[in-house]
Amino acid sequence: MNGRVYIAILLVILVQARQASGQSDSLVRYSDLKFHSAFEKQSFQDFVHGVSGPFNLYLAINEDMTGDEAEKLYETYQSVFSTLQQKKVERKKEARKVKLTYGIVHNQFLDKYVASSYFPAAFNNGTYNCVTASMIYAMVFDELQIPYRVMASTSHVYLVANPGINSIVIETTNPSFADQLFTGEYKRNYINHLRASKMISEQELKNKSVDELFEANFNEVHEVQPGELPGIQYYNRGYQKFEEDAIQEAYELFKKAWFFFPDKQVDYLLSVSLLMLIESSEFNELEDIDMIAQFSKFKNSDIQIISGIFQNIVNHHQQFNDRGAFCDSMYHRLISKLQDTVLIEEISFRYNLLMAFHSQGSDDGEKYMIEAIKLRTNHRDLNTLVQIHFETRLNRLRDPGMLLEEVSRIREVASFGILEELLSMYELYGTMASVKPLVDNKKIREAEALIEKFEQNWQVLPTHYNVEHAIAEAYRSLAVYYFYRGNKTRARSIVERGLQYVPGNKFLKSAVY
Repeated sequence: MNGRVYIAILLVILVQARQASGQSDSLVRYSDLKFHSAFEKQSFQDFVHGVSGPFNLYLAINEDMTGDEAEKLYETYQSVFSTLQQKKVERKKEARKVKLTYGIVHNQFLDKYVASSYFPAAFNNGTYNCVTASMIYAMVFDELQIPYRVMASTSHVYLVANPGINSIVIETTNPSFADQLFTGEYKRNYINHLRASKMISEQELKNKSVDELFEANFNEVHEVQPGELPGIQYYNRGYQKFEEDAIQEAYELFKKAWFFFPDKQVDYLLSVSLLMLIESSEFNELEDIDMIAQFSKFKNSDIQIISGIFQNIVNHHQQFNDRGAFCDSMYHRLISKLQDTVLIEEISFRYNLLMAFHSQGSDDGEKYMIEAIKLRTNHRDLNTLVQIHFETRLNRLRDPGMLLEEVSRIREVASFGILEELLSMYELYGTMASVKPLVDNKKIREAEALIEKFEQNWQVLPTHYNVEHAIAEAYRSLAVYYFYRGNKTRARSIVERGLQYVPGNKFLKSAVY
């Protein structure tokens, strides 16, 4: 894809004012998620439907996790409650209960802080970080019915047990590693994003440095729900993959992160990773088009840019003769995943117009142009294409009967006004061109019936030589028939009737004069 398209997309996606709390229901749905294992998929289903607690979901971050391994790790986790019972924790006062539980859990599971550690590692080798430690404490506190709150910033997660005057901060570690993760360029881009989104004021920009604004906005501590902890772990894993330039993996992880934890930093990196994938993709796999559908879900995303991206994709594939069916499949898959009716209409029109031009003169081309003109009846180039296509088809038919059948078919499939004049002209021509063969075969009543039908339905149409000749020939053939049978009065009457429609036509006059 053209690099300028990527820049335009990036500007749009970063400039739009998006409030994360208002988008979690639509930006990422369960059906948008791709699971790296059967275990992960089952863990998601069980947790989302309330079948089980979060333990297996926390383990599912590991691509190699299995059901058997999960059972073993769960037994290891459950062993802490035997220790807690031995210490008679349940009988202690709240503050003592919290402190005692904190020490036992830490001693039993948490041995060494590792920033890139994930939940299974705490039970396998004792490595942990603030997120995985908070997960463990949250589960234990739930079991012991110790009230708590989960607090989070971009670089840290911790619990506050027994919230209130006597609350206790469960601080596992805070290594302050944010400076290593976020470069100066990243910070500047993020602040520009907040500025464009009107989440910080011009006054703040004037009075504070980029580092100050970044710390205040990106790292602000706020309460999150326990059910959002899986999203934080997926976010950390996604960021690790993003740093490793494994953008596809990062994107899939950020979607899972957003599903549980629709926070602004997840929103930001989900946007950026998606844009990078769109920019680099050749869209050779059908499911690749889902990225465009995902991009359309961002609030206030530009309809023209989205439809333009899809048009570029189709143009690329139309360079090859065997990609028509693939383009159709991409189009129908994309449309099925969109919610915005205005966007659906715009993409449908652009796609059908483009395909109509690519397949001019074919039955497929006719199908596309009909779908397109239903959506934009006043589109000038499309109207020209439609008229040329159907006029070419009708001009090829020499047999009047076949011509009339084709006119009837076109009316059924293409019932729009711009063709009516053209179809009426060819219907008139086909009707009058049918008269002479009937006269030649002595079917005079049928021939006269067609002429009477013509006269009853006559309407002034643009002058066309073939039509004028067909009218003149129809009346002349019937007049000649009566003239050579001695009924010259009737013959002249028929000629005079015909001259009302083709005044002064010498060919018609030659029948009796």
